[in-house]
Amino acid sequence: MRYDGSQLRRAYAHARYGVRGRAILVFRGPMDVSREHTVDTEDLDEPIRGADVLHLILDDPTRCDPLAAGLLQRILVVTAREVLEERLSVRLERDGDDLLHDGRKLTVSVFRPAGPGALAHLGVNVTTEGVPVPATSLRDLGWEGDPLELGREIAVAFAREVEDVELDLTKMRW
Repeated sequence: MRYDGSQLRRAYAHARYGVRGRAILVFRGPMDVSREHTVDTEDLDEPIRGADVLHLILDDPTRCDPLAAGLLQRILVVTAREVLEERLSVRLERDGDDLLHDGRKLTVSVFRPAGPGALAHLGVNVTTEGVPVPATSLRDLGWEGDPLELGREIAVAFAREVEDVELDLTKMRW
Protein backbone atom coordinates (compact mmCIF):
# COMPACT_ATOMS: atom_id res chain seq x y z
CA MET A 1 0.00 0.00 0.00
CA ARG A 2 1.25 3.48 -0.86
CA TYR A 3 1.56 5.85 2.12
CA ASP A 4 0.70 9.46 1.26
CA GLY A 5 -0.09 10.79 4.74
CA SER A 6 -3.87 10.56 4.34
CA GLN A 7 -3.77 7.32 6.34
CA LEU A 8 -2.72 9.24 9.46
CA ARG A 9 -6.25 9.91 10.63
CA ARG A 10 -8.52 8.70 13.41
CA ALA A 11 -10.28 5.39 12.82
CA TYR A 12 -8.40 4.64 9.59
CA ALA A 13 -7.81 1.06 10.79
CA HIS A 14 -11.51 0.73 11.52
CA ALA A 15 -12.68 2.21 8.22
CA ARG A 16 -10.20 0.22 6.12
CA TYR A 17 -9.83 -3.07 8.04
CA GLY A 18 -12.65 -3.19 10.61
CA VAL A 19 -10.21 -2.88 13.53
CA ARG A 20 -11.82 -0.95 16.37
CA GLY A 21 -10.08 0.74 19.27
CA ARG A 22 -6.34 0.92 19.66
CA ALA A 23 -4.48 -0.35 16.63
CA ILE A 24 -1.05 -0.48 15.07
CA LEU A 25 -0.93 -1.20 11.35
CA VAL A 26 2.16 -2.65 9.70
CA PHE A 27 2.56 -2.56 5.93
CA ARG A 28 5.13 -2.07 3.20
CA GLY A 29 5.02 0.19 0.20
CA PRO A 30 6.18 3.42 -1.38
CA MET A 31 5.85 6.73 0.43
CA ASP A 32 5.11 10.11 -1.07
CA VAL A 33 3.54 12.46 1.47
CA SER A 34 1.66 15.30 -0.14
CA ARG A 35 1.99 18.83 1.20
CA GLU A 36 -1.71 18.65 2.09
CA HIS A 37 -1.05 15.72 4.44
CA THR A 38 2.29 16.91 5.86
CA VAL A 39 1.78 17.30 9.60
CA ASP A 40 5.09 18.84 10.69
CA THR A 41 5.33 22.47 9.54
CA GLU A 42 9.14 22.17 9.33
CA ASP A 43 8.65 19.63 6.52
CA LEU A 44 6.18 21.59 4.38
CA ASP A 45 8.77 22.46 1.74
CA GLU A 46 10.70 19.18 1.91
CA PRO A 47 9.63 16.06 0.02
CA ILE A 48 8.95 13.00 2.19
CA ARG A 49 9.46 10.05 -0.13
CA GLY A 50 10.81 6.58 -0.54
CA ALA A 51 10.25 3.85 -3.10
CA ASP A 52 10.22 0.99 -0.56
CA VAL A 53 9.33 1.71 3.06
CA LEU A 54 8.16 -0.33 6.04
CA HIS A 55 5.29 1.57 7.69
CA LEU A 56 3.81 1.45 11.18
CA ILE A 57 0.74 3.56 11.92
CA LEU A 58 -0.40 3.90 15.51
CA ASP A 59 -3.99 4.89 16.30
CA ASP A 60 -4.87 5.19 19.98
CA PRO A 61 -8.28 6.76 20.66
CA THR A 62 -7.77 6.53 24.43
CA ARG A 63 -5.03 9.20 24.66
CA CYS A 64 -6.48 12.70 24.68
CA ASP A 65 -3.40 14.67 25.72
CA PRO A 66 -1.19 16.02 22.88
CA LEU A 67 1.88 15.30 25.03
CA ALA A 68 0.76 11.67 25.35
CA ALA A 69 0.62 11.45 21.53
CA GLY A 70 4.23 12.64 21.32
CA LEU A 71 5.37 10.30 24.08
CA LEU A 72 3.72 7.31 22.39
CA GLN A 73 5.54 8.18 19.19
CA ARG A 74 8.86 8.35 21.06
CA ILE A 75 8.16 4.98 22.70
CA LEU A 76 7.49 3.56 19.23
CA VAL A 77 10.76 5.00 17.90
CA VAL A 78 12.79 3.78 20.89
CA THR A 79 11.20 0.34 20.63
CA ALA A 80 12.03 0.23 16.92
CA ARG A 81 15.61 1.15 17.73
CA GLU A 82 15.91 -1.69 20.24
CA VAL A 83 14.45 -4.27 17.85
CA LEU A 84 16.47 -3.09 14.86
CA GLU A 85 19.76 -2.91 16.77
CA GLU A 86 19.27 -6.46 18.03
CA ARG A 87 18.10 -7.95 14.73
CA LEU A 88 20.58 -6.07 12.51
CA SER A 89 23.53 -6.21 14.94
CA VAL A 90 24.19 -2.50 14.45
CA ARG A 91 24.27 0.58 16.64
CA LEU A 92 21.78 3.27 15.67
CA GLU A 93 21.71 6.89 16.75
CA ARG A 94 18.49 8.57 17.78
CA ASP A 95 17.92 12.26 17.15
CA GLY A 96 14.50 13.03 18.58
CA ASP A 97 12.10 10.92 16.55
CA ASP A 98 14.66 9.96 13.86
CA LEU A 99 16.87 6.87 13.77
CA LEU A 100 20.17 7.23 11.93
CA HIS A 101 23.20 5.14 11.06
CA ASP A 102 26.48 6.96 10.38
CA GLY A 103 24.53 10.21 10.18
CA ARG A 104 22.14 8.95 7.48
CA LYS A 105 18.41 8.69 8.12
CA LEU A 106 16.92 5.24 8.47
CA THR A 107 13.47 6.42 9.51
CA VAL A 108 10.91 9.17 9.20
CA SER A 109 8.32 9.70 11.91
CA VAL A 110 5.58 12.06 12.98
CA PHE A 111 2.88 12.18 15.63
CA ARG A 112 -0.42 13.96 15.62
CA PRO A 113 -2.94 14.54 18.36
CA ALA A 114 -6.33 13.65 16.94
CA GLY A 115 -8.75 14.66 19.62
CA PRO A 116 -9.70 12.53 21.12
CA GLY A 117 -6.81 10.30 20.34
CA ALA A 118 -3.21 10.00 19.30
CA LEU A 119 -1.75 9.07 15.94
CA ALA A 120 1.81 8.30 14.89
CA HIS A 121 3.58 7.11 11.76
CA LEU A 122 6.99 5.49 11.60
CA GLY A 123 8.54 4.74 8.23
CA VAL A 124 11.69 2.62 7.96
CA ASN A 125 13.57 2.69 4.66
CA VAL A 126 13.77 -0.78 3.12
CA THR A 127 15.92 0.70 0.33
CA THR A 128 17.19 4.24 -0.25
CA GLU A 129 15.66 4.50 -3.71
CA GLY A 130 13.69 7.73 -4.04
CA VAL A 131 14.69 9.09 -0.62
CA PRO A 132 15.56 12.80 -1.07
CA VAL A 133 17.94 13.10 1.92
CA PRO A 134 21.15 11.30 2.91
CA ALA A 135 19.71 7.97 3.99
CA THR A 136 20.40 4.38 4.82
CA SER A 137 18.12 1.37 4.69
CA LEU A 138 17.41 -2.07 6.08
CA ARG A 139 19.07 -3.55 2.98
CA ASP A 140 22.16 -1.34 3.45
CA LEU A 141 22.39 -2.58 7.03
CA GLY A 142 22.30 -6.22 5.93
CA TRP A 143 18.66 -7.22 6.43
CA GLU A 144 17.82 -9.82 3.79
CA GLY A 145 14.54 -11.06 5.26
CA ASP A 146 11.00 -9.82 4.95
CA PRO A 147 10.75 -6.27 6.35
CA LEU A 148 7.21 -7.04 7.50
CA GLU A 149 8.71 -9.53 9.97
CA LEU A 150 10.63 -6.65 11.58
CA GLY A 151 7.53 -4.47 11.52
CA ARG A 152 5.45 -7.07 13.33
CA GLU A 153 8.20 -7.53 15.89
CA ILE A 154 8.35 -3.77 16.51
CA ALA A 155 4.55 -3.57 16.81
CA VAL A 156 4.37 -6.44 19.31
CA ALA A 157 7.25 -5.05 21.40
CA PHE A 158 5.60 -1.60 21.40
CA ALA A 159 2.23 -3.03 22.49
CA ARG A 160 3.91 -4.97 25.29
CA GLU A 161 5.74 -1.84 26.46
CA VAL A 162 2.53 0.19 26.65
CA GLU A 163 0.67 -2.68 28.31
CA ASP A 164 3.46 -3.02 30.87
CA VAL A 165 3.12 0.66 31.81
CA GLU A 166 -0.65 0.30 32.05
CA LEU A 167 -0.29 -2.75 34.31
CA ASP A 168 2.19 -0.84 36.47
CA LEU A 169 -0.55 1.72 37.06
CA THR A 170 -2.74 -0.98 38.62
CA LYS A 171 -0.25 -1.66 41.40
CA MET A 172 0.28 1.94 42.43
CA ARG A 173 -0.90 3.23 45.78
CA TRP A 174 -2.80 6.45 45.26
